[in-house]
Amino acid sequence: MALPCHFFFQPNQKKAQATVEFAILVPLMLILIVALVYIALAFNCYLTISTASREGAREGARSNSEVNANRAALSSLKNLHGGDKRVVVSFPEGRSKGKPISVTVSYKMPSPLPFLSRILPRLAFSRTTTMILERDP
Repeated sequence: MALPCHFFFQPNQKKAQATVEFAILVPLMLILIVALVYIALAFNCYLTISTASREGAREGARSNSEVNANRAALSSLKNLHGGDKRVVVSFPEGRSKGKPISVTVSYKMPSPLPFLSRILPRLAFSRTTTMILERDP
């Protein structure tokens, strides 16, 4: 004689099992979503820093001006909010035509969520681009 299915599994046990599974799964999914957002923001910062460095070096090579190179790099950083932004322009071998100009852009990314600043590290990005000066000062 076969016993009915409800004899072994009560309806309340199934609801309790679903609740436990939900309680385990939701925090894991939230952690995964926050991690993905953090990685996406970090990648965006990296691309923006690379572009700013390249734009600053290009403008500096074209105009042979430290001020123009600095301004071009900072204008490319306008999409990055908060954090520490720093641009360093240097002429390692002088400022005559054919010599290199280097632009270094640094940025410390703030935490995307304030309460996570103790858990997630504050990432620092830095890129240097070197180009050849196209004209004399």
